[in-house]
This record gives sequence, structure tokens and C-alpha cells, in this order.
Amino acid sequence: MLAGHPIGFLHRSGSLTLLEDFHLFHLGRELNRRLTGRRVRAVDTAGPLRLRLRWTEGADDLLFLLTPTFPACLPARANDPPAAADWLPSLAPESSLGHAALASVEKVDDDRVLDFHFRTASGPLTLHAEIRPIAPAVYLCAADGTILHGQGPQSRSLRRPPAQYSPAIRPGRSEPEVSLLQGWLQREP
Repeated sequence: MLAGHPIGFLHRSGSLTLLEDFHLFHLGRELNRRLTGRRVRAVDTAGPLRLRLRWTEGADDLLFLLTPTFPACLPARANDPPAAADWLPSLAPESSLGHAALASVEKVDDDRVLDFHFRTASGPLTLHAEIRPIAPAVYLCAADGTILHGQGPQSRSLRRPPAQYSPAIRPGRSEPEVSLLQGWLQREP
């Protein structure tokens, strides 16, 4: 959420603009400020494209929309659309994240990924939220990087347990500052 608006990213092939990087960085900072120390009350899903973290202590839910055309991570109130009746408890992440405390939220440099770090009685967990066009996904991972749960639109191609998490490699992608600088240098005086 930035200036009261949900932040999502439209499809663009292989490029991360400075504005997208800026928005996602500040979204991560705001989520860190609002949610650090809060405990997960429940994890719900509504099909492979929507995951919702519900918090204790009255914080807004955190909704992950994993649609290829408009992936997003945004705060949502308990009764916000889609209707609460669409949501079902998700047993896979629920068993690991139930009552976990959020330790921090970090944006991965030069990528559309937010890492949510949790503290649990059985050890630290990380939820990698890949908010990318074409193949958005969330992966819940143990401290050693083992994937405990994966969810997204391409469910058949998701790396399943006991695979190790590693960020997707996207050939031909350059860092935003490099492509911007190259564009300026190629302009005629």
C-alpha cells in the first residue's frame, strides 16, 4: 500500500523499473513497521492464486494475489472482497506458520521479491513472496532453505518439497540502473 493505493506490477518482459523498485521497497518498509512482532492467527487460500495471512492483535490481513497479469501484496480488512466465504484454511503453511511471530520484512535488491522472516518455536522460517509478472509465487522455507510449501499459478512447475529455494533466474534481465543509464548514453546529444 502506497499513499492509500495497493501496489501491484503490470506485465513487462524482464525489466524492473526504478519506480517499481521504489514502490516495493517502501511497501516492505511499511509492512515491517506495521507487522513486525505480530503473530500469525491463520493462513487461508482461495485457490492457487490467493493466499491470505491473518494476524492476531487486530492488524489488517496480508493478501498475496498471484495472478500473472497483476501480482500484488497488499493489506486487506477481514471482510474485504473477495468474500470471506471463498477462503478456506490452508493446512500446509498453517501447520508451520500458526502463531509464528513476524521478525522482519526485507525487499530483495533489484527484484520483485519480499522476504518475510518469522520466528517459531521450531526455528526460523522465511516466506519468499515473488511478486513477479508471468510466474508470481510464494514459498515457505525452513532456515536451511528447504521448501515446505509453494503456491502460485503454475502449480505443476512450482518447486515442491524437499527442494531447496533459489530465486528464479531470468536470462537477459539487467539491473534497473544499468538499463536506465544505457538508455541515457544511447541518446544523441
